[in-house]
Amino acid sequence: MVGLFLYLQKMIKNILAFITGILLGIIVNMGLIILGSKLIPTPKGFDPMNAVNWAAS
Repeated sequence: MVGLFLYLQKMIKNILAFITGILLGIIVNMGLIILGSKLIPTPKGFDPMNAVNWAAS
């Protein structure tokens, strides 16, 4: 019975570590996206939502 408890405790710890890793990855990724657009701004008059602009640049 003690072995089962230790196994479940380890499994829950691993699941929480996995979820924490995913959340931290999401936060870092979003931070890089926001920071990248601040460091390298788009040219004036450029609409990033218009696909024609991407081909022209």
